[in-house]
Amino acid sequence: MPGSGASCELDGLPCGCGNRGCLETVESDTSITRVLSDRVNRKVNIEEVVEMIRQRDPIVRHLWEKTCRYLGVALATVINTFNPSDLFVHGRLLECVDEPSPRPHSHTPIHPHCFQRNPLNVLRKIYHRR
Repeated sequence: MPGSGASCELDGLPCGCGNRGCLETVESDTSITRVLSDRVNRKVNIEEVVEMIRQRDPIVRHLWEKTCRYLGVALATVINTFNPSDLFVHGRLLECVDEPSPRPHSHTPIHPHCFQRNPLNVLRKIYHRR
């Protein structure tokens, strides 16, 4: 995703790109498993996180809400800036998009002019276990 290396949290966690607080450190599969592992004092994998979200486990609820919030802001920014006709989003957490997530926030609107010129196709890739 364009901008995943953009800083969004001052003094945030270190990112693989060498910066701190990048979007990738707060909204990726890797970031939520790292934070949850620290919280429960054991290593968890993305399959466990997905299952915890599906089971509405309160331990992961705040992380899921934060992830959705940051992802929503990032997607709205990309749409408002580039007005793409297609948007490709991927990650294991997308398996949970039908689970209860935070209500839309008024600070992440997608401007109507974006849809007047081009309809937007949001393509998501969901990884399935083999």
